[in-house]
Amino acid sequence: MKLDTAGETHERLIAAHRQIAELEEEVRSLRLTLDVSSSLDVRTGLGNRNAILDSIEDRSRWLERNDEPFGVVVVMFDHHVDGAHIAAMMQAGLRGVDSVASWGEWVIGAVLPSLTIDSIDVVDQRIREALEASGVEPVRVAYGFPGDYPSEMLLRALELGSKEVPAATIIER
Repeated sequence: MKLDTAGETHERLIAAHRQIAELEEEVRSLRLTLDVSSSLDVRTGLGNRNAILDSIEDRSRWLERNDEPFGVVVVMFDHHVDGAHIAAMMQAGLRGVDSVASWGEWVIGAVLPSLTIDSIDVVDQRIREALEASGVEPVRVAYGFPGDYPSEMLLRALELGSKEVPAATIIER
C-alpha cells in the first residue's frame, strides 16, 4: 500500500473542503426553499397563515425597537372565494408596505404597519371598496392590535371574535 505524499494529502483536503462548502450551500438553498414553501398557500400562491404569523412577529419586534404601531385585519367570507383575486384587490386598495395573505378558503388577512385605532375608518373604507369591486361581500371584518398579545392568540381572537378570546384589542366591523 502506497502512502500519500504531503502534497497529495493537501490536495485531498482541499477537495474535501470544497465538497463540504458545496453541500453547505445546498443545505442553505433547501432551507430557503422550505421556508418559502411553508409560508405559501399552494392554491393561491399568496402568503399563508405562517406568513401572517411571521409578519406579525417581525412587526412586533419593530414595535419594540421603534414604538411604531401596527394592526392586523382579518376578512371572513361565508363561502369559498378566489383568494388570489380577493387578496390582489385588497392589496391594490392598501399600501405597498401592507402584506396580504390567505389562510383558508374563507379567510384573507393583512398586516398593516402604522395602523392605529384612529385610522381604521380610512383603511376599512379602502378594503370594502376593493371587495365591492371584486363582487364579494365579507361576513366579518375584524381589526386587531397586538400590544403584548402573542401573534397566534391575536389571530385566534380575530378569527373567533373578541368575546371568545378576551383581552385582545379587537374591533369588528
